[in-house]
Amino acid sequence: MRRRIVWTTAVLAVLLVVPSVPASAAEFTLAEPDGDVTGATPLEVHLERDFGGERLRRVRVGLEKDGQRLGMPVDLRCQSGCEIGDPTAVFVLPDDGEFDPSTGAPFDIEAPMPNGTYRLRVDLIKDSRFQDDERFDADIHLAVAPSAPKQLAAEVEDREVSLTWKAPPEPDVERYRVERRIDGEWEEISTTSSTSSVDEPGGGTHSYRVVALRSDGRGGSLETASSAKEVEVEPHEDDEAGEGGGNGGNGGDGDGTEEAGTEGGGDDDGNGDGGESDGADTAGQDTSSTESAESGSSSRDRSGAEAPSTGGNRSSIPGVGSGEDGYGTELDYGATGNGEGGDDVMVANPGGFRGAMDQIFDAERVAVPVATGLVLTGLGMHLWRWLRVPLP
Repeated sequence: MRRRIVWTTAVLAVLLVVPSVPASAAEFTLAEPDGDVTGATPLEVHLERDFGGERLRRVRVGLEKDGQRLGMPVDLRCQSGCEIGDPTAVFVLPDDGEFDPSTGAPFDIEAPMPNGTYRLRVDLIKDSRFQDDERFDADIHLAVAPSAPKQLAAEVEDREVSLTWKAPPEPDVERYRVERRIDGEWEEISTTSSTSSVDEPGGGTHSYRVVALRSDGRGGSLETASSAKEVEVEPHEDDEAGEGGGNGGNGGDGDGTEEAGTEGGGDDDGNGDGGESDGADTAGQDTSSTESAESGSSSRDRSGAEAPSTGGNRSSIPGVGSGEDGYGTELDYGATGNGEGGDDVMVANPGGFRGAMDQIFDAERVAVPVATGLVLTGLGMHLWRWLRVPLP
């Protein structure tokens, strides 16, 4: 009995004094993916090991994000170096599978997975009861471009092009860039976070596309463009009309009329400048210039109507002759004259009622007579006070 107690005590002492066998001298290498993950990729783990002839039961991998396990771990298949004593073992996914961020395979993760950095956890599970299991970690970064926007549609209404499209499935698509082809190049016309946009390109044939922008997980963005969509916009009558206001000839400045892009012409007898547009626009027509048909120098009032030159006998009288009655109706009162070279009256009221009022209250026509009257009245008062002439 004493011998058994002594031997038992000696064995326990040896077990307590002798250090335990080291866990392993394995070196873990993540061969695939090598770099950023931009799509479906193989998953391959290399182990440089020295297990003293011990066999690995399995190698299990899983994914974590911010300390939280994602999906389910997967056991890898030994591809080579699987025998006892082999220094290097290669493990891959079963059935030559791939890790696909767009589907979450093979970890059964909710997909598509957002871009960013994930931790790949590798567990080495051994058959030996004298050696502990081991764990290795490696970071992998997802930087997958977004899917292209689908079902791009365009509707035209009141010269506006309304674009709509279907959003890509990726959860971290930040915004969309709407582009239109201009002179053969794609030019950005708007940026939006919604799936619709409105543009007013003008008449003609236009091509559009939508570019999805997705975060790359490092502060940048990745982008993918949709297919182009061509749309036809009917030209507006304002687009067909020319630039308002033709030349009024040398007969002086005035309001000409330009219809459907036709430039108003004028006689070249006067010495004034060419006609100018007064900006008025009626039914797609630009009121431009009315010229004097007589020779000599000319002047123009504020409404753009041509005043007679010193070389002729005609005068413009508001409200008399041809013109407009203020409601856009054309009127013609005729002209007076004796037919024998006497003075005649020429109607010049191209601006309608407003033009007539501008002529009546023209500062040059009113100020000069009033100022002259005031001066003469003042002189008369001074003469009366000086001569003391009694007033009648």
